[in-house]
Amino acid sequence: MWKRFLVVSLAISIWMASGESRASDNIELTQDNVVSIWRNINEIIMVLSSNIALDDEWIAELRNLQPTDTNGGVPAEMAAFREKLNMLLASSDLTEIQAQADLNLQNLSTLYVRSGDLLDNLVYYLIDSDSLASVAIYYGGEDVHGAPDQEVVAQINLANQRLDAFIEENGL
Repeated sequence: MWKRFLVVSLAISIWMASGESRASDNIELTQDNVVSIWRNINEIIMVLSSNIALDDEWIAELRNLQPTDTNGGVPAEMAAFREKLNMLLASSDLTEIQAQADLNLQNLSTLYVRSGDLLDNLVYYLIDSDSLASVAIYYGGEDVHGAPDQEVVAQINLANQRLDAFIEENGL
């Protein structure tokens, strides 16, 4: 988080100091960027689940889950995930994530930022659960290329299913 802040601050300072904006200054976000965040969220849930698992078969089932058909799309899936994540955060006395009134998830930039916020808060929970956890790896990962639009919804749905299982196993 601190590293991200420093990088963004540096980029803004350089841009402001230059006094001009060039087309090359814009970051082009794609579905691939959002899918990458949600794959990292899914991996954190798997790590958290492995930490509490008493049964290897349960972890294998969790890893082999497939996305289900969803009618609600991205907004409904993200709202459901935020509510579940808030349950975890509250169980550790961490600050819950407030619902966003202006949630326009059709805008890729907004979707990216909101997804990153959920990732950050899940990382806070991971650190609270395991103070020795190495979290930098969840802010990168393998590059995703050519992810279709439905892949975002699929990854969020998968995270919801896995988080449901984790919450149930924890008895929350």
